[in-house]
Amino acid sequence: MREEIVARRAGLVERRFGISKTPYAVEWLSDNGSSHVAKDTLDLNTILTTIAKQIRQVIQTDECTVFLYDDRENLLVPAVCDARTYVEEMLAVRLKPGEGITGSVALSGRGEFVNDAEADPRALTVPGTPPEQSALLCVPLISRERVLGVITLSRIGARGFHEDDLELATLFAGQCSAAIANARLYESIKLAYDELRSTQAQLVQSAKLNALGEMAGGVAHDFNNILAAILGRTQLLLQSVDDPGIRRQLGVVEQAALDGAQTVRRVQECNAHRAARSPCAARPGSRPSNRPVPPLEWSSSP
Repeated sequence: MREEIVARRAGLVERRFGISKTPYAVEWLSDNGSSHVAKDTLDLNTILTTIAKQIRQVIQTDECTVFLYDDRENLLVPAVCDARTYVEEMLAVRLKPGEGITGSVALSGRGEFVNDAEADPRALTVPGTPPEQSALLCVPLISRERVLGVITLSRIGARGFHEDDLELATLFAGQCSAAIANARLYESIKLAYDELRSTQAQLVQSAKLNALGEMAGGVAHDFNNILAAILGRTQLLLQSVDDPGIRRQLGVVEQAALDGAQTVRRVQECNAHRAARSPCAARPGSRPSNRPVPPLEWSSSP
């Protein structure tokens, strides 16, 4: 089957360019066609750039622009442009389906060529480019009965296109469409995988923080009990000591215990706020980590 396709394409090149081109055509179509590109890479930009260069090389055109259809914007957007001049101007073009010759091909799903583009009523002038005599050949990129975009070829001057050019470009676009569809599928799967991996990393990080918060809550509770004992004994001593120097030192201890208790409360409040936002905070079986720290209390019993 592959040999028949290659032979058919080579025959088209032969009829278009002459017998001397045939060995080159067979070799190129066998070894460097779009299916070969698809095997080498799944990067969409690389595939599109290679398509533009190769189709210009085979059909011998002055310019090749690959438009892709943007579903969200309902526009044909140039993905790559292989030309000597006015590349930036071409890449700035945006076409609605049915607008211009390229848009008409996208809407109809059928390739066509126009050898006097300036005289065609559908023709549009690219802003920033001078008017010039040119011929256009446009073929749709179709996958699973859905138009993915359009390949637009142009020849500047009096050189026009022929039916063989259209047939060869259509055959070429068929394999290009498969390569583009595969690349887009790969990109969507890769994006979904990256999102899943990012979500998994966030859940793992959240679980770690939740465990750390639970540990901090337990430590805060235990530390609060220790501070309560220190504060209680210090206040008892303050009631039984009259020496000003000793009372001053005990006051320092008392204030330090109160400051420590305040720090514990801040840690616990921060942990409670974090736990409320954590997706792991309410998982079944998790021990609440935002239990309140009781106020410091002391007893006069020994």
